[in-house]
Amino acid sequence: MNRKPVSVYTDGSCDGNPGRGGYAAILRKGRWHKEIVGSTPHSSNNRMELQAVIAGLSAVRPGSHVTVYSDSQYVVDAASTGRVELWQNNGWHRIRSFEPVKNADLWRYYLSIIQERKLEVKFEKLTAHRGHKLNERADYLARQAAKTA
Repeated sequence: MNRKPVSVYTDGSCDGNPGRGGYAAILRKGRWHKEIVGSTPHSSNNRMELQAVIAGLSAVRPGSHVTVYSDSQYVVDAASTGRVELWQNNGWHRIRSFEPVKNADLWRYYLSIIQERKLEVKFEKLTAHRGHKLNERADYLARQAAKTA
């Protein structure tokens, strides 16, 4: 079955780092769109950025072709360069320093979603606060969610 590609715009936010965290994912497929928002009382910016991606990927149909748009250098670099798979193959330790990978629990979950749901995922890096409508909306939703955590 040939499915339309799905776009997922994500952002994470923390009120303090660490602090109260919020995340948002906006899914878009043609004219259809869906907003997903969540929060946690204690987190970090990077965890919330990654949680936003996980929430978005969890909401798309199995077998989908997904482009994730994120302003998080941390997430985009790790996911699009194959670094996550290298960490996994290295027992969730960084390659050069052999220090434990931060947020390994979320990275494991991220990989399991892609595998179990048979998703094809690519990442596009957006520059934050540059007027991209859906990125700005995800940022707003994530900041509001962090305030309510």
